Amino acid sequence: MAASELTLVFIKMLFFLLASVFILTIGAPNSESNQVLYELNQALGTELNVFIDFDDSGSPYILHSLDTPRIQLTSKFEESSKLRIRGNFTENALIIVKLMDYGLEPKVANLLPYLLDNLHELHIVFLSMEEPVFPKEDLYTYCFKNGFVNVILIFGKDLYSYLPYPSIQPIKLLNITKYINTRRTIRNFQGYPIRTLRSKLAPRDFEYFNDRNELVRGGYLFTAIKEFSYRYNATIESVPVPEVSENASYGVIFEMMIAKNVDIVCYFTPVVFWNSVPHTAPISIVTEYFIVPHARPISSYLYYSRPFRWTLWLVVALTVIYGSLMLYLISGRARNEIGECLLYSLSHILYNGQQTIRIADWREIVIHVILTIGGFVLTNVYLATLSSILTSGLYEEEYKTLNDLAKAPYPSLHDDFYRIQLEAKTFLPEAVRRNSMTLNASLLIPYRDGLNKNYMYLLYEDRLELILMQQYLLKTPRFNMIRQGVGYALETYCVSKSLPYLEMTSEFMRRLHEHGINIKMKADTFRELIQLEVYTLMRDDEPQAKAFDLEFYYFAFGLWIVGLALSFVTLVFIKMLSFLLASVFILAIGAPNSESTQVLYELNRALRTELNVFIDFDDSGSSYTLHSLDTPRIQLTSKFEESTNLRIRGNFTENALIIVKLLDYGLDPMVANLLPSLLDKLHELNIVFLSMEEPVFPKEDLYTYCFKNGFVNVILIYGMDLYSYLPYPSIQPIKLSNISEYLNRRRIIRKFQGYPIRSLRTKLAPRDFEYFNDRNELVRGGYLFTALKEFSYRYNATIESVPVPRVSENASYDAVVDMLTAKNVDIICYLTPFGLWERVAHTEPLSIVTQYFIVPHARPISSYLYYSRPFKWTLWLVVALTVFYGSLMLYLISGRARNEIGECLLYSLSHILYNGQETIRIAGWREIVVHVILTIGGFVLTNVYLATLSSILTSGLYEEEYKTLNDLAKAPYPTLLDDYYRIELQAKDFIPEAVRRNSITLNSSLLIAYRDALNEDYMYSLYEDRLELILMQQYLLKTPRFNMIRQGVGYALETYCVSKSLPYLEMTSEFMRRLHEHGINIKMKGDTFRELIQLGVYTLMRDDEPPTKPFDLQFYYFAFGLWAVGLSVSVVVFFTEVVRSRFCSNIS
Repeated sequence: MAASELTLVFIKMLFFLLASVFILTIGAPNSESNQVLYELNQALGTELNVFIDFDDSGSPYILHSLDTPRIQLTSKFEESSKLRIRGNFTENALIIVKLMDYGLEPKVANLLPYLLDNLHELHIVFLSMEEPVFPKEDLYTYCFKNGFVNVILIFGKDLYSYLPYPSIQPIKLLNITKYINTRRTIRNFQGYPIRTLRSKLAPRDFEYFNDRNELVRGGYLFTAIKEFSYRYNATIESVPVPEVSENASYGVIFEMMIAKNVDIVCYFTPVVFWNSVPHTAPISIVTEYFIVPHARPISSYLYYSRPFRWTLWLVVALTVIYGSLMLYLISGRARNEIGECLLYSLSHILYNGQQTIRIADWREIVIHVILTIGGFVLTNVYLATLSSILTSGLYEEEYKTLNDLAKAPYPSLHDDFYRIQLEAKTFLPEAVRRNSMTLNASLLIPYRDGLNKNYMYLLYEDRLELILMQQYLLKTPRFNMIRQGVGYALETYCVSKSLPYLEMTSEFMRRLHEHGINIKMKADTFRELIQLEVYTLMRDDEPQAKAFDLEFYYFAFGLWIVGLALSFVTLVFIKMLSFLLASVFILAIGAPNSESTQVLYELNRALRTELNVFIDFDDSGSSYTLHSLDTPRIQLTSKFEESTNLRIRGNFTENALIIVKLLDYGLDPMVANLLPSLLDKLHELNIVFLSMEEPVFPKEDLYTYCFKNGFVNVILIYGMDLYSYLPYPSIQPIKLSNISEYLNRRRIIRKFQGYPIRSLRTKLAPRDFEYFNDRNELVRGGYLFTALKEFSYRYNATIESVPVPRVSENASYDAVVDMLTAKNVDIICYLTPFGLWERVAHTEPLSIVTQYFIVPHARPISSYLYYSRPFKWTLWLVVALTVFYGSLMLYLISGRARNEIGECLLYSLSHILYNGQETIRIAGWREIVVHVILTIGGFVLTNVYLATLSSILTSGLYEEEYKTLNDLAKAPYPTLLDDYYRIELQAKDFIPEAVRRNSITLNSSLLIAYRDALNEDYMYSLYEDRLELILMQQYLLKTPRFNMIRQGVGYALETYCVSKSLPYLEMTSEFMRRLHEHGINIKMKGDTFRELIQLGVYTLMRDDEPPTKPFDLQFYYFAFGLWAVGLSVSVVVFFTEVVRSRFCSNIS
């Protein structure tokens, strides 16, 4: 290998010497030009030299002196015009043309444009053998016309070239480096115009008037050209399209590009014209697709058959036949009719109710069960599927392939050029090619852009994407795309022949594509076209289809109406028959109260009552009234003493109608005593007072009695005359025309019209309390009172505050209960304890509120105990056994050189404490193992001990917490309560005796002060809503002062205590329930807590002393004491040893 390389070097040196001798011998005049060519080859890294019109006789030195591969061409033969440069080296080739004394040979001038087809941006060297005397501008003009911009003219060492932009400028170059630099200079166009054609094909290139009424151009292809011109400092000159026919315009544009009357056209290059049209480098393939109208909806009556296929319908029919046949055969001797069995089977499959079925034996039961289950499954599947297809809609079969289009009834619409291309595509079905038609552009574009559903269209995907984007907001698209390519185009720009900056354009467009910028340009163009309303986002013309639109149900409604008509005729017949029979009965007995009975009948229907309670009606005087109503009834009488113990209870009580018979002087006193107890907690039921004669007694007395007992839904009936009253703001008798007015009156009485609601001032924060606001006004607050205030605001009432009676703390509860019973107060903002549940009237319970104990937080333990707490007693025992085990093993293993037991103990203890010690005498390997084991154990134990001790010194240690009621028996704190709660506590046997015994009472002012300040000398017991507020004060404390024992001591219901027979009790319960369900009362409670803290009634407590330091010295006093004692003992022992040593020395 080395010998061959030396031989090659020798041959090259020999060749160089021979060439030098040849030059000196013949005096070659072109050696300088040859040197320039050599430098140019090196600078450009060329891989091929193409010599044109050079021969061996006139230019032997130039041809043979360069070591770059070469090709020699001549223009003297006619066949040379057919030559083209192709191959791997074409991009790095250097074209060297020999000039004559008069300039460029005409044959060469004709040869070069064809030879360098699509390679006109290669570097071309024009080599002159003599001083060029011809006009260089003519040569440069020829070069620029044919796209040759990388041109250099060489004579000897003289170099010439030209700058093409903005006009041809001849230049002289000093060296090759200057020529290379000018290649970068010519990338600046310096305002040179780029001529582009106005193609008017949205979204690629189009014109529009902007908001200043200026005609401007847009389009994503044109935007890329505009960016190119901006990047290279060029200008754009728009060239109009020649006014010719649509088909001829393509040929005219092609001729304009060949004639170089236009530079760039914003249009893709179809594959069929790939070799005939100059273009930039391809970026991607653009496909041509058909779009076809969306499938039409099927007829609505067909929807009923589409949930099941024909196979499943056949199964349903066979199941009905099978069920009928089996029921008929199994019925045995009591043979049912075949029609009856068919009715049973069909009713089961349709999952409809039917009359009572006669069953012979268990086999018949099995068949009925099977048919019922099958009917349930089939009916539900059918209904679910039908609902789904009614919601989404059903359509005819879609066209999905090109072969499907042959069956489509739509012609395809094209211009002349595209139709000619379509007919040439033999792979398309014949029917599709034949079913195409042409239309001029003025009609074709509106039809296509407006998505006219009478035609199909064919376009490239970039234009289709814009057109189809208009149906983005449609529920059902108008057109679908057939995803099979019909034609293909390359994403390139059509350009003029031999465009000087073709390579620059291709490179720029490729970079836009690779960086995704053209995608952004396309999206901006789409948005711009929509904003200009050239294209629109279409919306459904008809109203949005409803899930269950009536048009789908015409057939079903027809069947339903027929059935309804038959049932209506039957119902009318039955009613008329009933009416005739009733009329005969009335005429027979001559009942005088038929009108009142008719009113009661209407009232039952309007109120949908399920029970009528007749009071003081008997069969002798009121038989027609009792027996003519078809509502279930109960008859009561007030003549017996036991009747006062009766109460209405049961499932029908909420929809009961109370009907009371009036005497000629008014309400019977015994009935007046009966009603309040009978309607206990149901006083808002509808009560009818039925008078057999014209009422002459004062109706106001009856209404006053009713309102006093909470009866507000009252109607007085005599014949067809109806009376009632409005309770708010005062009793107002009214006469009613009909039952509808009575029902409207029930809505009217929900407005209190300023009627006062009397509420007791309980002064129990956070439920109800008083405070002075920033204007020094005494106002009431509390979350229960706020809810009551919202109720009064909602129903237009007022609130009247009633003071608490001045009695002792224990007697105050009984006094409040007496006030509620005597109706001296309407509502109390207080929860209802279980003990008062039966004694006090109340609203409906919303939740259960629990009573808990709170106990002071555990006290910190003594600091000297910290040193024993890192390990439990079991681990301390393990440590002691380890020390003993290590001492014993070291003592036994030492052998003949027996160590003292004290010395072994010292070794073992030092290892466990992980302390250093003096040099250890080791007898054998077993002693080493014991020392290693003890050292590792000491390392682990010491580090665990120190880590645990550091942790507990940082966090602190406390005595055991009190977590259960049984733990409270050991607590040293007495329980602080008022008299009432202490009596309740004493009665609760499940609480430990020590807790009940260790309770004390205190007057209210001191108790509240101690409890609200969280005095840590006592325990307290309260309901959780008040405890939550009190304990919220310790939110900012590092260590809480009190903990809650999460075991309920008592329970109360979240209700309002109300007076007996409160007229608006049901309204109050309903309103409070809605506040609770929507979480509004939680918001009210939070607002109340914040308000009490802002008022300073409660405070967010903070730690009084500075926070405990993790390693404060006070925790180490005990350790320091032990250390000092040990140090003192060691000092005493040391001095004793010194004195003993000196004494022994003196004796010696």
